[in-house]
Order: sequence, then C-alpha cells, then structure tokens
Amino acid sequence: MKKVSKKVCVFLALVFSVNICFSQNAYDLSQEEAEEELEIFDEDFDAMFDDAQDTTAVVVEEPEKPVKKSDGTFPLKFSGHLDSEFGVGYIYHQGYGSTEAVNKPNGYFTFTNYLYMSARPNTWSTIHGTFAMGFPSYTYGVKECYFDYIVKNMVYITGGKKATTWGYPRLFTVSSNDNSSKSTDYAAIKAQNTNILSDSGAGTTFMLRVPFWTGTITGLCLYNGSSSQPSFEEMKFAGSIEFVVAKISLNFFARKETEKDGTPVNVSTGKNENGTDAQGPLFGFEAKRTILGADVYGQALCRFDDDEKFKQIFKGSIHKDSFERMVFTGGFYKWWDEKDPAVGFNIEYQGDCIFNHLSGAYAGHEIVHRLAFDGGVKRLGPKHNIKVGLELNHNITQNSGYLKPGVIISGIFPGCDLNTGFKWFYGKYGANSLKKTGRWEIGTYFDLSLNY
Repeated sequence: MKKVSKKVCVFLALVFSVNICFSQNAYDLSQEEAEEELEIFDEDFDAMFDDAQDTTAVVVEEPEKPVKKSDGTFPLKFSGHLDSEFGVGYIYHQGYGSTEAVNKPNGYFTFTNYLYMSARPNTWSTIHGTFAMGFPSYTYGVKECYFDYIVKNMVYITGGKKATTWGYPRLFTVSSNDNSSKSTDYAAIKAQNTNILSDSGAGTTFMLRVPFWTGTITGLCLYNGSSSQPSFEEMKFAGSIEFVVAKISLNFFARKETEKDGTPVNVSTGKNENGTDAQGPLFGFEAKRTILGADVYGQALCRFDDDEKFKQIFKGSIHKDSFERMVFTGGFYKWWDEKDPAVGFNIEYQGDCIFNHLSGAYAGHEIVHRLAFDGGVKRLGPKHNIKVGLELNHNITQNSGYLKPGVIISGIFPGCDLNTGFKWFYGKYGANSLKKTGRWEIGTYFDLSLNY
C-alpha cells in the first residue's frame, strides 16, 4: 500500500510539474505548435505506462444529474442562398409592327440573394421568413413571411405573406414567386396557368388545413389590402378537398374572386365597377396516378363569366353565356433513372375552350390546343456531370411557340455550372407576327448557386 501511495505521489508531482512547464511554454508558441507539443506529450505520457501493472482503485460513483427536458423552444436560425447568372448572348429578330429590329450581341447578368429565417418558439408553431435583394434595383424586400400553427394535430393554420401553388400539372403552371422568364414565355403562346393561386404571393394569405380520411380539407383566403379588419367583400376565397382512393390522388377545388371583381360588366363600358373585366367563380377537378413508374395526371377547370350568371344555375338557368372558359390539361411524366445516363421526359396537352362575350351576351367560342414538352439526358460524360435537354411550348392552333435546346455542364467550378443554348420564338409572339425568321436568342453563361 505504501509502495502504491509513493508511486501515486510521484505521478501527481510529475504531472503537476509537466503541466506547469507546458502551460508556460504554450504562451510562447503558436496555436499550431502548442497542439503539436500537446500530442507529443500525450504520446510520451502513455508510453510511461507500457510496462506498468494494473492496480485496483476505489471507484467513487457520482449521482446522475437529472436530464433537463426541452421546453420545445429552438433558437432563431438564419441561412441564405445566392443565385447569379453571368455571360454573353446574341439576339436577332426583324422589325415587326412598332418593334424595331435587333441584331447585336449583348451581356447577360442576373443576381438574386435570399436570406431565410426560421424559428420554432414551441412545438406547435414555426415562423418562416424570406428576404430578397437582387439586380437591378438592389432594394431589400420581404418575399415571404408567415407562421404555421398546429392545434392538437388536427388543425394546421398558416398566416402571412406566402406563395401557394395548387395543381397537379407540371409544365402549364407558373408559381407566384417564379423569377424566370416562364410567365412571359407562356403569355406568348397565351397558355392558361393551371395554378389557380398564382397571385397568392402578392398579398396576405390565411389558410386552414384539416386532415380528412386519406387526405386534407383546405380553406384559404387572400387579401391584397392593408387594413387589419378587411371585409369579406375585399377578400378572395379558395378551398379544396384532396384524398387518395385506390392509389389515385383526387382533388376537388374552387375559387371565388372579390365582390367587385365578380360583378357583371357594364354594357356601355365593357367593365365592372372595379374597372376590370368581371371574373366569376372557378371550379376544378384533377386526378393523378402512378402507372409502371410514370405519373399520369389530368386537370379540368371551369370559370363562370360572373357571379350573377353563376347564381342563375341554382334557378335552373344555365347557358353557353354562363361560362368564361373551360380548360383541360393532361400530362405524362417519366424518368429512367436506374442507370447512367438517365433519360426522361414530361409532356402535357392543354385544350382551352374560350367563350366570347359581346355586351355581356354569348358571341361564340373558340378552342385553342397547346402542347408542352420538357425532356433530356443527364449524367453524361466521364464525370457524369453533363445534361442535354430540350424545352418546347407550342400553340397548335396558332402554329406559334418557342423551342429551347441546351447543354449544362455541372460543377465546372465550385458551385458553378456552365449553360449553353439557344431559344427560337416562331409564329406569332404575343400580339405581333415575327414573320418567317422569328426571334433568336443565343447565349452561354455561368450559373453560380451558393447556399450559406
């Protein structure tokens, strides 16, 4: 016992003296040198006990400290995303109408920086915020800011500025927060947007979601004003019932405009009391099913001409002049992703029946057929980082649209892709004819995408 105690004393004295020497020398060393000295000391210290025999020591058990349970709070978290494109391009088109001809090279630059904020004050609520600043204005603004609140896992509440997208179609749809030129391109072929909430990001949204059977019941109201006590006449309403039956996703939905937007037009002015064309309520139905690994889906929309004509159907009065338009959109989506290179495509058809009205009366209708395609091959090349794709949007009725092939080389620099391609607008672009030559846009640019 005395022998062991003596060894213990010698050991403690040695450790104490070495620690003093190391602590004094550490102030004269850099952090890197100090860490190397510490590693050498640890190795030498372990070598001292290579030949030592194990001794029995008294183990003192400390009482376990009670584990502090979380109260459900989480800290405020920030993250960000920067997306910038820069390169060179060339635009060519002949003059048409009041538009001058263009035949010259040009530079290309876009810049958008997003700052995301999230917090979870308790287990029932979360707060989300997205702030954006970009070229050319460089003004800092609120893109989204809303809260989610859960009531006993039965009612989900969302309130604030939030962009929402409804609809199964993938190509004939443009979200309210889409920064690309897609909305402009679709306007060129006069496509009908299948997202009935495309304007939701512009104002304030209040949404309730309740689980139902195999799906969800959703009610939503939109308000574009600034009053904290808006009247129901100033709000837009939408609702949906979505559920799954026999592996088929079904969704029934509807939307009602504000009272002013839904009033009939004045015969003399052709406008309603809000100064715009009246828009009646909209009803829709869509279905989606996966068959042999492919998504097959379809959507039908029906928009009434105004509120009064919609109310007449409950009195048994329904005619062709009751409607503004009926739209059907169907699509097929499939990717063969098991092996390299991967191949896939998405194709959609849209049939749009537009009812024309003259002084509030039915004046015939026209049916417009459209086609959209998006497909390609990815994971090409020795590094599996090359994508080749083709995008097509075609108005069959007017024989117009655009064709957009391109090549993307991913990771050419850290966080940076190289995009090269061209875009050809043909036929009627908007309200003007592009003659035979159409409009050509050719470019190559770097796409820098950084998360932080």
